[in-house]
Amino acid sequence: MIQRKISLLNKIIKEYIRTAQPISSKLLADKYNLEISPATIRHEMLELEKEGYIFQPHTSAGRIPTEKGYHFYIKNFLKDKEIKERDKNFLNEIKKKYQFLETENLIKKIGKAIADLSEETVIISFNSQIYCIGLSNLFNQPEFIEHKLIYDISLAIDCLDKIVENFLISKEIQILIGKENPFNEKCGIVMINYNQKRGKTNNNIFAILGPIRMNYEKNLALIKFVSALIKK
Repeated sequence: MIQRKISLLNKIIKEYIRTAQPISSKLLADKYNLEISPATIRHEMLELEKEGYIFQPHTSAGRIPTEKGYHFYIKNFLKDKEIKERDKNFLNEIKKKYQFLETENLIKKIGKAIADLSEETVIISFNSQIYCIGLSNLFNQPEFIEHKLIYDISLAIDCLDKIVENFLISKEIQILIGKENPFNEKCGIVMINYNQKRGKTNNNIFAILGPIRMNYEKNLALIKFVSALIKK
């Protein structure tokens, strides 16, 4: 893919993550100094659509990313960012305030804070126990005006223990989207398998679940910080 189309795809996906609205060539021409004509932008968008990276949900609408588009974005565009200083301070204060709690209860408090900061759903497992925090954040997203999607996610939550059991255990942060996501193909998940004991593998999962349109850079940074915070 030529660099100009790559840059255009990046802007389309970032705008859609921000607005949850189909992205038009006019918006891109008006907002970004692309040094190409609106007609050229429309042509490039048509090419991206033919290649399967974006699609047009309605005849008169702009374009939105496909699963293939998100995969390309995650592989090529995600930047390794740190969370905001105020969020660091907030999370450090949470840990300091509740440091005398049992480990599971402390991590649940951190999970609640992450659900608030990400405005997504947090899923935590402690071997045999699993918690889902901030589900209302997920259902409050524009995508969830679809009643079937709410129903499908609710069914998945009911089977949360089986879903978590089937996660591939990895010490690395994982991002699962679309058909890879066991909750729903219209969702994305950023998760880490955190180890409280060195050299020992377990299925302690800390995950942020949201729509496939989630802010991956922000949530990736939050998961990285939480992983380090828990291991301190």
